[in-house]
This record gives sequence, structure tokens and C-alpha cells, in this order.
Amino acid sequence: MDLPATVASEDVLQQPTRSRLFALLTELKRPATADELAARLGLHRSGVRVHLERLKAAGVVECQRAPQARGRPPDAWSISARAI
Repeated sequence: MDLPATVASEDVLQQPTRSRLFALLTELKRPATADELAARLGLHRSGVRVHLERLKAAGVVECQRAPQARGRPPDAWSISARAI
């Protein structure tokens, strides 16, 4: 997915789903997977991932791989220190 290198954080949060994702991550105060966020918001995880990538491009969230014994580790999303 190609996203612009610089996306204003104010603009990216104008979209309602991205705003809800940001608010949920702020409430949780911990990293969460796209699956968990999708379940909490009643959305499909693929759509949530697209929104999370846009938030990441704007610098308001960050992604880290969560450790896991087997299989592909899930991405853990959290609010970026720059956004606080």
C-alpha cells in the first residue's frame, strides 16, 4: 500500500473510523492487535489495518511485533509518543 510520506495528523483523524481507533487505543493505554481493535469496534480486521497504516503514516500510532511462540507474530498497535 502506498501512502503519502507526510500526512498531517489532524487531517488523518478527521475520518470517523480512524478517530474511533485512536480514541480506543488511548482508552486502552496498552498495545492492541488489529483483531482486538476490529472486534471492539465491530469492524473487519482488514479495514482496521488500512486505517491503522494511515495513522502510522501520520505518526500518531506505532506498530511492534508481539512475541509469539509459533507462527507469524501479530502486530501490536499503540499510540505514538509523538502523539501524546
